[in-house]
Amino acid sequence: MDFSKISSKTLFGKVVRFPLKLIHKGATLPIMQDRLRGKKWVVGAFYHGCWLGSFEFQKQRLLESLIKPGSVVFDIGAHTGFMTLLCSELVGAAGHVFAFEPNERHLMHLENHLTLNGSENVTVVNALVGDSDDPLPKSGNSPSYREVTLDTLLQEKGMLAPNYIVMDIGRSKRNSELAVLRGARETLEQLNPVVVLSANEHTYEACREFLEDLAFHVEVFTTRHNDGNGALSYRILAKKRP
Repeated sequence: MDFSKISSKTLFGKVVRFPLKLIHKGATLPIMQDRLRGKKWVVGAFYHGCWLGSFEFQKQRLLESLIKPGSVVFDIGAHTGFMTLLCSELVGAAGHVFAFEPNERHLMHLENHLTLNGSENVTVVNALVGDSDDPLPKSGNSPSYREVTLDTLLQEKGMLAPNYIVMDIGRSKRNSELAVLRGARETLEQLNPVVVLSANEHTYEACREFLEDLAFHVEVFTTRHNDGNGALSYRILAKKRP
C-alpha cells in the first residue's frame, strides 16, 4: 500500500499520522511490506514511509521490474540507505551495489542499516559525485569527503562497471544531477547503463537534453511535489536507444 498518497494536509491524513509521532526515533522496526519486508530500519533515519515500506513506491516498483540478479548498481545519493537495501536485495549475492554518499549523518545511518541487515554485497563510497575531481578528503570545518566524477571512479581498482545508475542527490547546494551526468559522459557513452534519475524542476530539461544527446530514450515515470517547499521533481527512466 502506498501510504504517501494519503495527504498530510487533510484531517484524515493528520489523524492517520498522529500515532507515528509516538514512536521513538531511535527504535529499530521491521519494514512492513513488499520486497524489503522484514528488513530492519531505524525510525528516525528518514521518513516513516521507509519502515512502512511505502517510500517512493512507484520507484520501488520500477527498480523491481528493471534490476536483474547479478547486476552492478551505482546508487548515487544513497542517503540513509532505503534504495540501497532494495538494490542489494534485487542484485542478490552474485551482484554488487556501490552506494555513494557524502553527508556524514546520512553515511552513519546508511552503514548502520547495512550492518543491521547483513548486506554484504554493498560497498559504501564516501564521496560527492559530480563533474570535477578533488582527490583530497575535506578536513577541518569542511565535510570529510572527496569530490569525484564517475568516469574517474571507474578507473579505480575494484570498481565494477555499472549496469544501472540510480540517482537522487536531493536538494544539494554543492552539486546537481546534471553535474553527475556530465562527469559520467564516457561511462554513459561506452557502458550504456540504465539510468533512473530524480531531477528537480530546475534541472530536468537540461538532464533530459544531455541524455538524449547521448542517444538515450528518456521518459518520466512519475512526478511528485517535494515536502516542505512544494517544488516539482521528476523521476526519469533513461535507456540507450537500440
